[in-house]
Amino acid sequence: MMCLLSIGAFAKEGSGAGTHVIECGQWITISATPLEGFEFTEWSDHNTDSIRQIQVNEDATYIALFKAVVCDQDSASWPIIVMHDWLLHISLDLQQINKMGYHFKPEDVSWYEVMGEVDPILPSGKQGDDIFIGTGYEIAVSQDAQGTFYAVIDLASYANAMRCQDIKRSQLIQCAAKNPVPEYIALLPNYVRPGESVRLVGLNPKEDYSVNIYSDLGQPAGVYSVSGETSVTIQAPRTAGCYPIHVKSKTSKSTLKLIVFK
Repeated sequence: MMCLLSIGAFAKEGSGAGTHVIECGQWITISATPLEGFEFTEWSDHNTDSIRQIQVNEDATYIALFKAVVCDQDSASWPIIVMHDWLLHISLDLQQINKMGYHFKPEDVSWYEVMGEVDPILPSGKQGDDIFIGTGYEIAVSQDAQGTFYAVIDLASYANAMRCQDIKRSQLIQCAAKNPVPEYIALLPNYVRPGESVRLVGLNPKEDYSVNIYSDLGQPAGVYSVSGETSVTIQAPRTAGCYPIHVKSKTSKSTLKLIVFK
């Protein structure tokens, strides 16, 4: 007699993922290996061994569950300070960052302007098609500048760099007017349990926004339209994972990150 065995996974498919025809009574080994940035939590039957032996006595399904490895400080939220004079100065808030235990040199900070959408943080610190502006604790751009700016900090040579590929990223600053007032769009909080409420803040009430939530595989997980509001409540997906959230209006685009943990 033959049995059907289905093996699935969230975040990274384990060894031999799929549906298999196994001789009933046979013992086999199944394993679960996470993607970088995730860690194994348990199987759907609550077994916590990432590699295990099972006896196939009947049709069965085993799903490996993973969770995102969250940094001690979110890698895309390091604070900045904005100052105005005849130029617009955007600076890392070194006082706050130093309080977190991180110290680094100006040459370890690279500033970028977003082209299209914010690219994922890469191990090299480079940001895809985003335009490199310069290095240092701060940048100065024209008061007439329009766009989205951020800093990437490379901590690879420092002993206190432990996770997130040793790369951190600052908050995003959007400049969308002739004499721009920086706009900081954020999720409060961005680390929640499935189905919990999250506040999206920092919206311009004069703008209409579309808010799209995606799974880490790029599948739609939620759509919202916002008009005339400075903030809105959204619901976190009901499956654990790391969800990119795209917030768009006619004049600005933001890519945020929502971590849903089991």
